[in-house]
Amino acid sequence: MARALILTHEQVREVRRDPRFRAAVAGRLASTEWRAAGRCVTHDPEVFFPSSADDPRPAIAICQNCPVSGPCLAAALDIGDCDGVWGATTAEERRAMRQVWVQTVPAGA
Repeated sequence: MARALILTHEQVREVRRDPRFRAAVAGRLASTEWRAAGRCVTHDPEVFFPSSADDPRPAIAICQNCPVSGPCLAAALDIGDCDGVWGATTAEERRAMRQVWVQTVPAGA
């Protein structure tokens, strides 16, 4: 059984200040039409799902200037438990963001 991640107040503040998190909050969409505009559609999907031994930086570099990185990250945070690189973040980075996300964004909004 995995232990729940407990964030300090400073970690919560860091997440809330993270521009990727802010873009996700601002870019949350109910539909998935944003996916067609992603820079990832022109790349091999395996780039975005590196194994634990592979470097996620190539995928993050593609995501960083993507016009839909906010909605992409929002979708990943809504899902909660997803692997790979979404919205220029790794699964590890999203673990902390997810805790703040569920307190910040109303479910189904």
